Amino acid sequence: MTLQAILWRDHTAALRHVPGLHAGHQTLGSDPAADARALFQRGIRHVELPEPVDLARPGDGRAAVRALVVVRELTSWGIVVSWRLVAAADRTCLSSFSHLSPPVEITGVRDGDSAVADLRRDFYLAKCVYRMGPGFTEVRDRRSSVLSRYIIDDPDYRDAIHDLEYGVLADAVPADVLTDLESEQLVARIGEYAFWLPYRVRRWPHPPLSV
Repeated sequence: MTLQAILWRDHTAALRHVPGLHAGHQTLGSDPAADARALFQRGIRHVELPEPVDLARPGDGRAAVRALVVVRELTSWGIVVSWRLVAAADRTCLSSFSHLSPPVEITGVRDGDSAVADLRRDFYLAKCVYRMGPGFTEVRDRRSSVLSRYIIDDPDYRDAIHDLEYGVLADAVPADVLTDLESEQLVARIGEYAFWLPYRVRRWPHPPLSV
């Protein structure tokens, strides 16, 4: 499952008219982590996804999950993502996505403009991140405005995180493990698919105890 992207060499959308900042188009999604790393190394700092991510009618969920995984991986490199979200009427998942580069438009809910404004106001890098250690996974999550810290060392949970990283059929993950991860909003389920929400941190932007 792949998607098209428009590439820019500067974070600021207002500078798109400057010659040389447009870097063409590229197909993303075959390996989102590798794609994001390669784009950052090329000097890409802004990616536009023309197709909206539809949570109101996601079908089996595979396309929506793949797009959100791409947004997650680009965000982890500090790349601004211009993407549009068709939200479910009950606003399901909006708070779970507050660590991602904010969407430029939210439709499907009555107060979409204010929802966008809230997400843009509250966004900062490293809001919900994880790192892999020897035999454990550490998650630091500030989406609720309070730091929640998890040390996950159970092999079943670590295997599930590995499987969920790029999205997987929810039925392929042990039900008790998936329920636990969903209860902490570390996993989102869309249609028949589920995926891991935190993005990998490569360097703490502040002293670790304050993140």
